[in-house]
Amino acid sequence: MNRVSFEIEKNTDKHAEANVNNREPIGVRDVCEDANNNDNHLNSAIFEDTEAETLDRENQMTRGSSETFESVKGSVKQLKNSFVAEFKRRVKEVERETHKSKKIA
Repeated sequence: MNRVSFEIEKNTDKHAEANVNNREPIGVRDVCEDANNNDNHLNSAIFEDTEAETLDRENQMTRGSSETFESVKGSVKQLKNSFVAEFKRRVKEVERETHKSKKIA
């Protein structure tokens, strides 16, 4: 407590000389500004923690989304390949049937 009051007195004395000509209240505004700056610093520190947590959650979600996307992409690719293979097999079957029909005719 003594240290805090000493710092306030020190700030008041320091600003008293500068404020004599302006006739401002000695050190009161400065003490209030210092307290406000401390509150702003505290609020920004809390915000930074919250922002870091938010970014961490977003990164986890992005990682999860990209893993899901890659999984779905792989499944779609397998379905496409099996569809293409089945289609080619049927085309060849139809070509063979058509070729047989032409030989018979």
